[in-house]
Amino acid sequence: MGSMCSKSDSAEGGKEPKRHISAAGSDLAAPLVTSEADVDVSLSPPSSSNGASEDVDLASSDLNGTWEQDRMVDVDKYLTHSNVPWLVKKMILKIKPKMIIELSATGFKFTMSGGPKSKVEEGQWNVTFPSTNPHGDEIMNTTTYRIDESKGLCLETKLKNEERGTEDVLTRYIRDGECVLQLGPKLSLKDGKSNIMGERIFARK
Repeated sequence: MGSMCSKSDSAEGGKEPKRHISAAGSDLAAPLVTSEADVDVSLSPPSSSNGASEDVDLASSDLNGTWEQDRMVDVDKYLTHSNVPWLVKKMILKIKPKMIIELSATGFKFTMSGGPKSKVEEGQWNVTFPSTNPHGDEIMNTTTYRIDESKGLCLETKLKNEERGTEDVLTRYIRDGECVLQLGPKLSLKDGKSNIMGERIFARK
C-alpha cells in the first residue's frame, strides 16, 4: 500500500527481500506516519513465477519514475473501514506524498516521502516475507505484477494479517496518464470481500 526497511541475507540468491514495517490499512494513505500501512491482500495465483507473463518489459514501463499526489478519492472512508485510529487517520489525510517507482525483471523498489518519515519497500517479485505493523501483528507481504485487460500493467502488494483475519490489496497502475494507488478491496477471511476502496492519484513530476 515509513522508511522502515532492513536488509538481511538468506539462502536464495544470497539475499532475502528487504523487510519493512507495515500497518494494514494505512499504506495507501501514506507510508509516512510512524509506520503507515501497506495493505493486505489475497488474489488469484500469479500467472507465472514472477506474477505475470514473462515478456513484460518492466524496466521500460510507464510506471517507473517520480510521482506527486494530485488528489484522493474515498481514502477517509477506506481508513475508517480499516479501523485506523482517528489521530493516525487525520495525519495520513494531511500528507501529500511523493512516490518513486523503480522496476526491473527481478524486483521492485517503491519510495514514498512527504511526511514525518519516508518509506521504502524493496524486494523480489512473488516472494513472501513477514513484517510487523504498529499493533505488533505479523503481516505477510507479497508483491506481484500482472496484465489487466482494462488497466494494463498492475503492481499488487498483498498483505495478509492472520491475527486479525484480514487481507488487503494495494494496486499501482496507470490511468489516463496518472498513477493510481488503489487501496482495497479489503478481504475478511471470515466474512468475505468488502467493496470499500480508496485511491491516491498521482501526477508525473
